[in-house]
Amino acid sequence: RLGAAQTALASAKQKLSDTLVLAPYPAVVTARIVDEGVMMRTMLSSNSHVVQLMKIDIVAAIVQVPALHLASIKLGTPATLHIDGLPQPYEGEVLILNDRIDLASRAFEVRIPIKNDDLAVKPGLFVRAELRPEARQALVLERRAVLGSNGGRYVFTSENATATKRAVDVRDLDASRFEVVSGLAAGDQVLTGPSLPRLVEGTLIAIR
Repeated sequence: RLGAAQTALASAKQKLSDTLVLAPYPAVVTARIVDEGVMMRTMLSSNSHVVQLMKIDIVAAIVQVPALHLASIKLGTPATLHIDGLPQPYEGEVLILNDRIDLASRAFEVRIPIKNDDLAVKPGLFVRAELRPEARQALVLERRAVLGSNGGRYVFTSENATATKRAVDVRDLDASRFEVVSGLAAGDQVLTGPSLPRLVEGTLIAIR
């Protein structure tokens, strides 16, 4: 009888312990699936979820970067993150760089972790990232100084007071500038201004 009683006591203690469910990690409750008093089935049932937990003391900014910057973004590239609704920016660096280029957007994904001890950053917020790759020398022109289309870009320079057409190879730098890959050297003077679209090779010009 003593053995049976001890077995029953151990079983009762186990059932009492089973009434308390402990989170496996420090987290916040982000969803309550059922209300108090609802009859639940066994833990093996598909509708046995009670709450949703999220570990957010460290979160990650998921950023899409245009593919033309692929060569300059590397693991460890520093970044400043501006998050909607939060006044202060966060500093971080690229921890994960996805090797896949999205065929529709021509962009690749990077992930930048954020230490979130005060839980101020909430999952789902929009973020704008400023990535700072290593500095390099570049020859830059305003877009308005470059004529033609892809595969046939050119500029005009002044030689002996006449307009001289010069082919150039450029690539996008930002919304207002091209980076010159070939065709010009540092210090070359390039014509620009409202009369530029009307210029032809050999036109006499006066620079004002």
